[in-house]
Amino acid sequence: MKRWIIPTVAVLALAVGAVIIAGCQNEQADTQAAAPVVDVDAPQSVAETDGAQAADVHDVQGEYTYTCPMHPDVKQDRPGKCPECGMFLVADTDADVEYYCPMHPDVVQEDPGKCPECGMFLEARPVEDGAEAE
Repeated sequence: MKRWIIPTVAVLALAVGAVIIAGCQNEQADTQAAAPVVDVDAPQSVAETDGAQAADVHDVQGEYTYTCPMHPDVKQDRPGKCPECGMFLVADTDADVEYYCPMHPDVVQEDPGKCPECGMFLEARPVEDGAEAE
């Protein structure tokens, strides 16, 4: 009787492991299938996608290149942190810019960083005439 205990436990452990792995793969496939596919080169507006009221979809890749103040060779097309030192990337431009949150337009500041309300990286935009960053 004892000689069947170890093989039986091993088979049960393999079966449980297979069920767990299969469940994780199904969950991952469900998550990937639920994400919409967006063509970044195509014009994006709500009116074009579902016939609703026209409103532009926010484009993360803006008009600025972002660079690290400590590592000028680090350049990205979107805001973020330097992969070498972790500093916030700043807009690489000679024009006066302010940093704003695309989700919370009232969050505006002079320096790059993250939105205190949602945690998104702040994006650069030109400073409007007569307006100063808070």
